[in-house]
Amino acid sequence: MGKTPISFGRPYEVYYLNGSSWFLDKNLTPSTWTLELIVLNANQSFTQHISLEKAVPGIYKVVKVVHGEGTNISLTLEAGFIVVDT
Repeated sequence: MGKTPISFGRPYEVYYLNGSSWFLDKNLTPSTWTLELIVLNANQSFTQHISLEKAVPGIYKVVKVVHGEGTNISLTLEAGFIVVDT
């Protein structure tokens, strides 16, 4: 784990897998955001909840960009999940 703080905003994107390609899910990706900067130091965490009310069964991923404070480094983080029919 590094010691450089990371910063990011609230925006994220949700993609769904259709065959072998990922597509932006406009129903699950909000179109408006609050403009706040979140900065995390080493050993800190942050939880952001997303709405999956409009999700249909399938394979998805959420994508978020973070930046190294005081650097020119940006990382695109991804986390996959599956929505099942209940």
